[in-house]
Amino acid sequence: MNKKILISIIIILILTAGIGVFFVFQKSVFIEESGITPPVVDYDDSPFGIMAAFDSTTLVHINTPNKLQWAGEQFQNLGAKFTRGGAINLIWDDIEPVLGQGYYWASSDEYLKSIYQYGGDNVDYIPVITSCRGKQVSCDLSKENETYFRNYVNALVERYDGDGIDDYSPIIKVKYWQAYNEPFPRNWVDRRGGTIKGFARFVEILSNAVRGADNEAKIILGACGLEEKEYVKEFDKVITEMKGKNLFDYVDTHYWNQENYKISNVDLARNILDKNGYSNAKFVSLEFASWRGHRNTEYNVAKYLIKGYLYNIANGFSFINWNNLVEWENFGGYENSLYNSMGLIADGINDDDISAGTLLLPYYSYKLMVEKLEGSDWDNIQTIQESNDVYIYKFTNKETGKSTWVAWNDNANLQTITLNVRDIKSVKLIEAVPKYETGKEILDYSTAFNIETKNVNNNQVSITLEDVPIFVLGD
Repeated sequence: MNKKILISIIIILILTAGIGVFFVFQKSVFIEESGITPPVVDYDDSPFGIMAAFDSTTLVHINTPNKLQWAGEQFQNLGAKFTRGGAINLIWDDIEPVLGQGYYWASSDEYLKSIYQYGGDNVDYIPVITSCRGKQVSCDLSKENETYFRNYVNALVERYDGDGIDDYSPIIKVKYWQAYNEPFPRNWVDRRGGTIKGFARFVEILSNAVRGADNEAKIILGACGLEEKEYVKEFDKVITEMKGKNLFDYVDTHYWNQENYKISNVDLARNILDKNGYSNAKFVSLEFASWRGHRNTEYNVAKYLIKGYLYNIANGFSFINWNNLVEWENFGGYENSLYNSMGLIADGINDDDISAGTLLLPYYSYKLMVEKLEGSDWDNIQTIQESNDVYIYKFTNKETGKSTWVAWNDNANLQTITLNVRDIKSVKLIEAVPKYETGKEILDYSTAFNIETKNVNNNQVSITLEDVPIFVLGD
């Protein structure tokens, strides 16, 4: 081999190693300074996400010099993996203001690098891609814009896919891309000028462009609200228009409620997907929550969070984003918007007696849920009971083989169940909601939950269930 070529190869290898060491060092310093050690878990298929965790609009009132670093500390402390925000940093108009005249990446570069720097080694950010330009609100692409849009999407994915080719930063590795936010059915029903055929064409161009740049990328179809049967009919029309084309990997639905934590009409949507060649497509909910107010308390929201995550995951959802890390203020310009009271952390504006940065009860329940269940074999959740308003699920850790049961009772009266457990002496019962009325009362997370130890007799243990979910752990 030519000596000069050999020397060049050695230099490249040294530089590559140096860059890798730099980013590992950078993350190590962050963890040391923050005082937070994220759980050591297998995140490959984690279902735990948080919506808008790094959105500047939710962090306005957090009093810290580096708001994004603070958000990353909370995100890692909770053990979350996925996050998705608004499309404010990835708007086509902003990145390509004049079609065909180059791309301006400064804003999206800064935003994404902050998320991957502070969100932990395994964070996944899900950008939303839209085709809107100027005052256009529908997702239909004009014929003259199709090529520009295809080129833009290809360049966007190539810049942030982390494959080592034309990447902006080696720490940014986007593998999930969403086709629009909430297209169903507002783009063609709410007088936005869109059409079902136009949306299907948009998804086809986007899908081909994304996969052309990164054949490992996953496409998430923009959200359809499934709570109304009329919306399900619109979903049927769109999926039929895309029949057999393999244009997406996941279907998103957004769901908010104060009482019913079970996402509606999933069985109907599943049948629609199956009959149109999308039997491998999985469900996600990138916006899911309950909210305080109207006689609903922090305590009730925390119960809803546990039930909503675990029931829906056990019934076909691959991952769920809770709305939000921090509460919104005046969402959509409305002081009393229900979306103002969905966060895990208070913003200090929506309540006179809760200061910005206060961790609410759902925060602690979320953290406990991830600690006890992360690393489970999510493809093999055992449903022990979903009848008579009693719900029992068994989760098995893929590495240790240990089992954790979660159970709750939606009846007005107490219910006693008998669990068959392995040949162990005792189990530990942990209530999934802290033993306080509000999060601001909690001074120590390690003592925040009611814990009870029960003896096991002949591989069985009897447990009296209330409406608060409990974790049952073997010794």
